[in-house]
Amino acid sequence: MITRRLLYTTWRVGLTLLLALLALTIGLWTPAQAAPWATPPAPAGLPAAPETAGTIYYGATPAGGGTSKPVLLFVHGKGGQAADWWTDTRYHGHNDMYDYAYNYGYRTAFVDVDGAASMWANGQLLRGQIDSIAAHYGVASLNVVAHSKGGIDSQAAVVHYGAGPRVQKLFTLSTPHWGSPTADLAYSSWTWWIAAILGERNDAAYSLQTGYMSWFRSITDPRPENNNTRYYTSAGTSWGPTFSALWFGGSYLSFYGSNDGLVPVTYAYNPRGTHVFTRNLDHDSIRIGSNVFPTVNDYVGTLWRSGAEAPAQALDEPNPLAQATGSSLLRGGPIPAAGSAPATVRDSILIEPATQQVTLDLLSNTPDLALTWTAPSGQTYGAKPVAAQDEMFNGAYHYAVTVTAPAAGTWQMRATHAGQAVAAYLLVANVQSPLTVQLTRDPALTFAPGSTLPIQVSVTDTQGRGVTALQVSGTVTLDGAGAPLRFTAQSTGNGLTQRLTLPNATGVANLSLTVTGRLSDGSRFERQIATSVPVVTPGAQLRTR
Repeated sequence: MITRRLLYTTWRVGLTLLLALLALTIGLWTPAQAAPWATPPAPAGLPAAPETAGTIYYGATPAGGGTSKPVLLFVHGKGGQAADWWTDTRYHGHNDMYDYAYNYGYRTAFVDVDGAASMWANGQLLRGQIDSIAAHYGVASLNVVAHSKGGIDSQAAVVHYGAGPRVQKLFTLSTPHWGSPTADLAYSSWTWWIAAILGERNDAAYSLQTGYMSWFRSITDPRPENNNTRYYTSAGTSWGPTFSALWFGGSYLSFYGSNDGLVPVTYAYNPRGTHVFTRNLDHDSIRIGSNVFPTVNDYVGTLWRSGAEAPAQALDEPNPLAQATGSSLLRGGPIPAAGSAPATVRDSILIEPATQQVTLDLLSNTPDLALTWTAPSGQTYGAKPVAAQDEMFNGAYHYAVTVTAPAAGTWQMRATHAGQAVAAYLLVANVQSPLTVQLTRDPALTFAPGSTLPIQVSVTDTQGRGVTALQVSGTVTLDGAGAPLRFTAQSTGNGLTQRLTLPNATGVANLSLTVTGRLSDGSRFERQIATSVPVVTPGAQLRTR
């Protein structure tokens, strides 16, 4: 009897201890956000000059003081501002990134950089801001979370302006580490008029050309300053709401692979970084806290130089700029102001047989166009303007219509302008077809002035149609100005090789190519391709630096 009672007592004590240990374990593993969710007061700006480059905003101090975690600095992208991290996004409502950082126990800072400036101007500015933030919090270093071009600005600060010792980790959200093809489009021969009117010829857009970023990679990635900082990258695959600016961008970029409406996934990789995730998010929603912060927290919650973490794994990815797919028809030019009567602009495109779908997207700086498309069958299509606010072609109005199984032949566009202001248009017709046109060029990161650039253009067709005649023509323009170098090459097969002569001066050479041809069934086809390459001698500097 005594033995049973002793055993029973021992069992109860053991059970009590086990339950206590389990409760303690659960308590230890409860995430920081399990406490009652709190809405922090808006960050305070120092100096109090909202939306002015150089302003620093400090978030509220979280419960417990936040000293057990690194300070987090948030950097916005092209055309953005610090408040983007705690106010409404363009398409998805409130951005709760600041709320998440606060409730996870982080001390935070947010900065205004110049949304129209290059990575050099912003990198230098960020260096001073980072020093001020470190002094404010009394820390030697911090971690950075950056959206879009803010990631490039941040790496410029780390590598070229001495901020490396202050920045232990940089987590980039859909940063175009290799540039964006939409920036190349802004500097193409078809886009000159509207890009100039919309202000897209600024330093930010210029530096986001794939050619410029190729040069940036060549002078940044080999630098030992990268060893100070660990880079983590992410990317998105959604195009955002239908008929939003991101949706149009996603359609144009779809032939570069998965993208978030502005940045192809492979262009978001940093060669010195570790890619953390690719998710069904667009370029706007990828900066929302509830979408990404629980994952970001896993990487920015510590400072790696203490030796507590394993070495980061760098990407081993090929240069994604060596190939470009031409699946668009591009047109553009000025629109006369209306005089005593409305002015009319006409244009046309060619659609080949077996095309599954075409999206006709006309961008203009005016909402005053009356637009009509007429198919070869005589059927007409209209489109109403949709205002767009986004990182590229900000302020443009999109007149778009999508046609399934479009009639083959020449489609006529007629746009009537009743306004008195100077106007322009860019037509981007994205074609889904069995036909694929691909440009392959030398994968070198930079090219010497006056050198030749080998390119190959190939045409494939999933319906087995061969190419009986192929022509590639176009222009090479340096920095979007001056007299272009023109070229033409022809072939009787489905591919050709050409050596293009590059300008004999330093700059970004924009290639605007038109590919036309005839298929074995007698039908004709056409595509345009816009891309760019850096022309620079070793040690020379491109514009904006």
